[in-house]
Amino acid sequence: MSDFKTRVLCVDMEQDIIDFLKSESMEVYDGKLGPFIDARNFDSNWDVLPLKVNLHVPDNLHEYSVIIEDLSAHRETIPYDYQANNVRQKFFDTENSFRCLCLKRPQNIFDPIPFGASLIKYELKSKDDFLIKILFQSKRYEISYYQMNGNYYDANTFGRFSNYEYINDFAREPKSGDRVIIADNKLAKALFVGLEDQVSYVQTYYHPCYYDTDHITKIMNENYLPLLTNNQGDIISYVYYEENESMTIMFPLVKDKRILLERLFKDFLYQKFSELFPMQAEKSWLTNQEYELPEIIKLNRDKEEALRLYEKTIVQKDEEIKSIRKKYEFLYDMLIETGDSLVNNVKQYLEWLGFDNVQSMDEEVKEGEDFQEDLQIRLDNNELLIIEVKGLYGTSKDNECSQISKIELRRIHERIYSNVHSLYVVNNERGKEPLKRQIPPSTESQIHDAEFAHRAMTYTYQLFNLYFEIESGIITKEEARNALLQNGLVNFRSNFKSIGKPYDYFKNNNVACIELHGTILSVGDKVYFEDDRKRLNVVEIVNIQVDRQNKQTVKDGKVGIEFTMKIPKGAVLLYKVPIALGGPIPHNMA
Repeated sequence: MSDFKTRVLCVDMEQDIIDFLKSESMEVYDGKLGPFIDARNFDSNWDVLPLKVNLHVPDNLHEYSVIIEDLSAHRETIPYDYQANNVRQKFFDTENSFRCLCLKRPQNIFDPIPFGASLIKYELKSKDDFLIKILFQSKRYEISYYQMNGNYYDANTFGRFSNYEYINDFAREPKSGDRVIIADNKLAKALFVGLEDQVSYVQTYYHPCYYDTDHITKIMNENYLPLLTNNQGDIISYVYYEENESMTIMFPLVKDKRILLERLFKDFLYQKFSELFPMQAEKSWLTNQEYELPEIIKLNRDKEEALRLYEKTIVQKDEEIKSIRKKYEFLYDMLIETGDSLVNNVKQYLEWLGFDNVQSMDEEVKEGEDFQEDLQIRLDNNELLIIEVKGLYGTSKDNECSQISKIELRRIHERIYSNVHSLYVVNNERGKEPLKRQIPPSTESQIHDAEFAHRAMTYTYQLFNLYFEIESGIITKEEARNALLQNGLVNFRSNFKSIGKPYDYFKNNNVACIELHGTILSVGDKVYFEDDRKRLNVVEIVNIQVDRQNKQTVKDGKVGIEFTMKIPKGAVLLYKVPIALGGPIPHNMA
């Protein structure tokens, strides 16, 4: 046996798979089940048409140790040609074998796959030794085939076959998807870790069972090993071992089949079935447990323990991520919700921001009473902040922006509070990704009207970004709370001033050249810029040069400044001044 190459039948496989197997010193037969034959446009008044089946399968299939088939392979469709197909063929070595397959109305397209599968099944009947079947899945289906009787254009049923004809058929219901879970076993992890994003499926499978001697207890077949499931627990990939007969490996759809097959052969088949791969497994058995050195056995155990701890850590981190997402779920919901849910999300945000006594006014409205604001916050010095919240698929109309002003007048008339502030919060274009929305979502006239009416306006994506700027220490919660009492479009950056826009960059944009006009900068100072997410970032000055000379402090002229991280090209650099010294800046600076 060791003098012979392992024979592999590839059925409808890509050339790179065939090249890989040949590079592994295997003898490969490039098999085909043939194209679809389309007779829909055949110009003839026909009921039965003869067919020549273009199958390419070796006659000595019993000498092959491995079959690899892509059940979902792309298949050519060719038009029906009477001259090419009017040929008698004999399949199956029996006296009752037909002389000619045919198309019989209403069938007008010939699908060769189930018939080819049945032929492979028949040829394998004479095989006595072990066979490995490797399949890339497709949906299971069946087709009826017809044969011509004698020389007459008459036909009868020859047989009904499935594309799973020579496979241990555990097909369940067809389902499609691309979210998979790797089963908790060594083989599954060895094969699929790192390939999860390449996998999809169109068929699910069941786990075969048998009953115990009591005929009551159902036992899972231990020779069946799931490799992948979907997120509903349906099996989409498995290994099934028939002792002393064959092994079936059902794979999902995979973009790069070669990577998966390399792992399968080199990390599993060569070692476990060395007798089938004498040339490839000549030395592979040296690493089997039976022959391994004690030191290496210990190291392998250490690896397994490290992997176990790693997996435990991953589970813990996933739980932490889940917990944090739940805690701050209101941040993301602010970007998608409307109605009472959005109001509650904004309420949670304002409470996180440090406001006390945030009250939902929907709970206070009684039947028959006038509409009130969505939220109310009692401030120090007997002041009141009232808030209107809206979630829209578009942008705000003028009356939606100004609605809060009517309620503000009502609260002022009540003469309960020394001062009343109003705020309009909108989740605009909530069906879109935030960065694809209009920013800001208000027109210039709406902003001017708000300034004139002494009310504030903001939007949920602005509040979302503010969270990150607060968490990174760029803006304080107190500064943010005070900004919400402004007039017009809220500007959380009113105490940020422009340094200017760099005119050149070096060292992968870590060094920026800029011309200063009276702005004092020193090594160690913090500088700010807005990124593509419309979010402020902070960097620190680590070096300043003027005419290639290091400087501790600069004020005017062209300077080179090195930062702790790279600066996006075109970004305006900002510095922060104390609130007492910094007044509002134009809206286009926000």
